[in-house]
Amino acid sequence: MSVTLEKIYDVFYSSINEDLAKHPELDVNVPDNIVDTFLDSAAYEYEENFGEEIVYDSNKTEILNDIPRHHIRLLGKLIYKSYMERELNSCLRLANHFNKRSELQVTGLQAKIVALKEITGRLTRETNRMFTRGILKGVSKLG
Repeated sequence: MSVTLEKIYDVFYSSINEDLAKHPELDVNVPDNIVDTFLDSAAYEYEENFGEEIVYDSNKTEILNDIPRHHIRLLGKLIYKSYMERELNSCLRLANHFNKRSELQVTGLQAKIVALKEITGRLTRETNRMFTRGILKGVSKLG
């Protein structure tokens, strides 16, 4: 059974909405094409951990592999993790730039960095746990 990428993208967008409700200082603006950009890195990490290549249809709207339903959430979270890591790196670069010019201050930047570090740490732990559970489920099926 194929999985539409729209289901994976829904996990990404719902994750953003959850974190924006908790951290209004983030004020994240997500361009439409950003999800496609991070899908490749999520697929790579998925393939690296599970040893299974993800195969897309010709329009890249569906995954043709028969992946477990709970992996939809994992792929959405991997996209979100990559996106938030990019946001964190961007804020750190900006903070570094303004720290060199100590007379300039960016209001709210440190609060945003703290929130992004918290979110990326949580996402890393969550995806690692999902990978471990997924791998162990695959091992238990073999035995």
